[in-house]
Order: sequence, then C-alpha cells, then structure tokens
Amino acid sequence: MAGTTPRHTDAEGVDGGVGLTALLVAASRAVETHRHDSLAQDPYAEHFVRAAPACAHWPVRIEEVPDGDDNPLWGRFA
Repeated sequence: MAGTTPRHTDAEGVDGGVGLTALLVAASRAVETHRHDSLAQDPYAEHFVRAAPACAHWPVRIEEVPDGDDNPLWGRFA
C-alpha cells in the first residue's frame, strides 16, 4: 500500500458521531459544575459546549433544564 494516502471517512466533525457524544458529556459536566452541591468542577465544559453550533441551545446550568433534576435526561446526567 505504498504511496496511498489515508482517507478520513468521518466527515461530520465535532458536531456528529463521537464528537457529539463528547459535547453531551461536556454539557453534563457544565451542569454539574454550576450546581451548589457539585461533586466535580470543570470550568472549561461550558465554553466547549458553547463553541459548537450543534449544541448552542443545550443547557449548561440546572436552572436552564426544564423540570430541573426531574428531567429524565439533563437532570439525571449531572
């Protein structure tokens, strides 16, 4: 295979596939960071989420989550 160039089949970038999963984890870390009783702090998580257009509308604070802690996705992640 000499002379061949590697081809990248993942053309979706950070907004899709594994990148989207990383953004979801960052969003949950941001929610946890801003809780008054947080167990973990990640001061960069909110900035990471806000920098990606695909998740600009995602909550990064528990106050932004509809139903707060009772929300089956966002409230239970953090």
